[in-house]
Amino acid sequence: MWGERSTDAIRRSDGGFFQSSGHEGDFVSVRRPFEWKKGKYTYRLSKMDAQEIDGKPHTWVGAFVYSHENDENVFVGALRFKGEKPVLDRKVANFVEVYGRCRPVADIPKLTVTFGPPVVNGKAAKNPTAEAIYPKGVPDFADTVAKDGSLVITVGKPVEGREKRRATLIEATK
Repeated sequence: MWGERSTDAIRRSDGGFFQSSGHEGDFVSVRRPFEWKKGKYTYRLSKMDAQEIDGKPHTWVGAFVYSHENDENVFVGALRFKGEKPVLDRKVANFVEVYGRCRPVADIPKLTVTFGPPVVNGKAAKNPTAEAIYPKGVPDFADTVAKDGSLVITVGKPVEGREKRRATLIEATK
């Protein structure tokens, strides 16, 4: 959550971690180790309980990963937002990141991640758009294509001759 640094706005899961930082602008976040395997998962944000602070309403929003194979919901953590009725912004960022210590490019794992079409309150999002952004200075070992409204990201293979660092993958329909 951007614009926040207080750890009071964080609920970490058992065994999970949190971050409060200003290195990319003030933010707080939750993280949880998870042994990803080949399969289908759904990432979900859910409104949880309410809290009043100094007479003003706040709402906890939890992050969960659902394993379709194991029929299991895993709690990642929760963040506290101001207000009673949080609204999801139309601009949502999903990203695939090899996180941790610097490693040789040859050691970047080879994997494919597919983000299915977005669903909000159980319904397909209306008129979604998507673009891929490949930051300068990051090794070109990931590529993204749009397929049937989903985004398919392949990681671990070199991308030769990339000229565009930003690519529109799904455009709004009129």
